Amino acid sequence: MDYEFKIKTGNERAKVEELFDYEGCKVGRGTYGHVYKARRKDGYVTYYVNHIIKFHRAAKANKKPVMVPKGMVKSLLFQILDGIHYLHSNWVLHRDLKPANILVMGEGPERGRVKIADMGFARLFNAPLKPLADLDPVVVTFWYRAPELLLGARHYTKAIDIWAIGCIFAELLTSEPIFHCRQEDIKTSNPYHHDQLDRIFNVMGFPQEKDWEDIKKMPEHQT
Repeated sequence: MDYEFKIKTGNERAKVEELFDYEGCKVGRGTYGHVYKARRKDGYVTYYVNHIIKFHRAAKANKKPVMVPKGMVKSLLFQILDGIHYLHSNWVLHRDLKPANILVMGEGPERGRVKIADMGFARLFNAPLKPLADLDPVVVTFWYRAPELLLGARHYTKAIDIWAIGCIFAELLTSEPIFHCRQEDIKTSNPYHHDQLDRIFNVMGFPQEKDWEDIKKMPEHQT
C-alpha cells in the first residue's frame, strides 16, 4: 500500500474515542484481549447477530415463536457475503466468522447495516507457499469450522469463510446451530474433532470421493 495514502486515510478515519463513551464495564474477552462496554455518542444501538438468534430461540422455547422476516435474513446474508467478498478481494481471510462476530446497526442513519467484526484471526493469503496452518494451528469456532480444518488441512482457502457463512445462514433460519455439538477448548493444538465431523456428516451425508477427491489426503482422514 502507498505509504502517503495510508497516512492520509489514517488521519481521516474517525478515532474510537471520538465515536464512543467508554463505560468501563468488562463484558467478555476474545482471543487477543478483553472486551469492554462503550456507548456511541450519537445514540446508535448495535446488536450482534447472535443476540438476534438468541431472541428467536428463546421465543421458540417459550412456545411464542416470532416469525423471522425473510427480507431481514436476505439482507443480513447479502451484506455478510458482500463484506467477505471485499476482504477476499484484498487477499484477507477472516477465519473466525460466527454470529457473535457479526454486528447489525440499530436505530439511526445506519439502521440495518451489517459490520463484520473481530479480525483477530484474519490473515493475508497472498503467499500460498507458506502453509497457513503454521500461523495458527486452530482457527474458527468448532460449530462453524469447515471439514477440511477438522481433518487437519495445512493448506486451506477462502472456502473456510464461505462454509462459516453457510452455517450462519442456516442458524438465522432455524435459530439453532446447524452443526451443534459438544465443544472442547478452542485453543487445543489439535484441530481434529470427531464429534463435530460426525455431526456434519449426519446432516450433510458422508462426502463421496467424486465430490471431494482429496479427502483421503487429509492428515486426519485415517483417524
